[in-house]
Amino acid sequence: RASQWFPVGLFQSARSINELMGIVIFGINVRRLDVAERAVQKSIERAPNRAEGYALLSQIQMTKPNDAGLAVESAKRALNLSPVASNHYILATAMYHSKDLLGARRELAQAIRMEPGNQEFREALARLPEPK
Repeated sequence: RASQWFPVGLFQSARSINELMGIVIFGINVRRLDVAERAVQKSIERAPNRAEGYALLSQIQMTKPNDAGLAVESAKRALNLSPVASNHYILATAMYHSKDLLGARRELAQAIRMEPGNQEFREALARLPEPK
């Protein structure tokens, strides 16, 4: 399995942000989230104004039960840097994980307004439970 031979220190030798992002995506795909998180943190250090790093960090943080609040903050940072529909969707997902159903609905609605033809956004909104 790729996750067994994934070199833990690989992110340290990455020369560019794109190489780091490649390591992040690969780490996520092979479920080496520890390595992916370190690589994304390194990419954020090198390029703190690049939304992609915060969006990926949020997605990694969502996998940890106690990091839902951190995931929301990372997603908000990504959205502030790049107010695109996909970042609204990521924030909605993080809000869902932190049990903020109203916030999740609001962000999904905004994502749909920005990309009305995106079926994934519409399906996510349809599956979202009603807030109590």
